[in-house]
Amino acid sequence: MDKKTFPKPLDVNTFAKDPSMEDELAILAKQANADRAPPIPTATMPLPTPPVDRLLDTRQQTHGDFRTNARLSQKLKEIFRSYEGWDHLDDVEKEVLDMISLKLSRVLSGRSLERQHWEDIEGYARLALRECK
Repeated sequence: MDKKTFPKPLDVNTFAKDPSMEDELAILAKQANADRAPPIPTATMPLPTPPVDRLLDTRQQTHGDFRTNARLSQKLKEIFRSYEGWDHLDDVEKEVLDMISLKLSRVLSGRSLERQHWEDIEGYARLALRECK
């Protein structure tokens, strides 16, 4: 039999005799758990607060309420798509208008003079300008 498939059994009595074996146990435990996926959170396990929650809190201060922002952004996009000219735009032009709609909704539902909103609008407009011949 292959030794890699069947490693030497761990003698737990060895730990009672030799406390320095704790390092070996830690290594074995790490190896055993290396291929396992992290546990799936359940109703009894509280979810940790990820850093993304802090980011979302910060964004709400500058961008406004996400639901309000989404509603406004979708309304602007709906208006753009309702005009005949929309069908004559290429994908870059359509995407630029979609992104500018999003940025405008942030201006209207968040902090209106947030520099990043206006820089983003300028950046997307510049991307469209590069497409001009």
